[in-house]
Amino acid sequence: MKKVFITTDIHNFMPYSLEHKKWFYKETDYLIEYLELAKKYNIKVTAFVSWLEIEKNFEKYKKILEKFWDMLEIWWHTWDSYVSYFKWEWFIYKKLFWCTLWPYFKQYKDIKKTTDIINKLWIKPISRRTHAYSSNKTTRKILKYFWYKIISDLSWLNTFSNELIELPPNVLPDHENIKHPWIKVHKNSILSTEEYKMKIFEQILKNDYSVLLLHATCQKYIDNFKTLEEIFEFIKKNNFKSLLLKDYVKEN
Repeated sequence: MKKVFITTDIHNFMPYSLEHKKWFYKETDYLIEYLELAKKYNIKVTAFVSWLEIEKNFEKYKKILEKFWDMLEIWWHTWDSYVSYFKWEWFIYKKLFWCTLWPYFKQYKDIKKTTDIINKLWIKPISRRTHAYSSNKTTRKILKYFWYKIISDLSWLNTFSNELIELPPNVLPDHENIKHPWIKVHKNSILSTEEYKMKIFEQILKNDYSVLLLHATCQKYIDNFKTLEEIFEFIKKNNFKSLLLKDYVKEN
């Protein structure tokens, strides 16, 4: 049976985000809509959340975890999506060190802060996705120190290590590939929703397991979750097994 892992990234307000500038910035509210839709199709969801967003909406996230406890896991997506950086700081780090959280002390501080918050929600740390997939071997060593099991970043040869399970998205991510009305979010964002669905359906059918990255804000922005629902319908129609990333650890 083919296995499908649905993941999404949830961010705090980012002044540099074109979607946020178009007033699509209520990402936690979009997550709730996303989860309601997933529940309709019996789909499990792994959400990587900026912990500044959780800190600002702590009681709301407690209620989200209570309501969707059987189909949701929440892991972290860095502390604040780099909004505390000066304009080009993260870009410079990524170009020089393949990691926007370079050097070591910045990474350690970010990972420790996010781990402390997740512990307040009584969740055992298992997985992380770095904002913009930007991480290196140092990231993995620190995550290993804090007993993480999985990293879900896109990995290159100079970042990959055997410290953690590498479980990156292996199906075309939505945000940087789907054409957004009125804005250009990425140089590769040229696919219509129909073209995108055709491509990812083909990839899912070829894979034994598929890790999808379907952003709540992107799916809300492009067509108010119409594409997301059609993807969920495809998964249910084909009887694919929907899993959380922590299930991967149990099975391997």
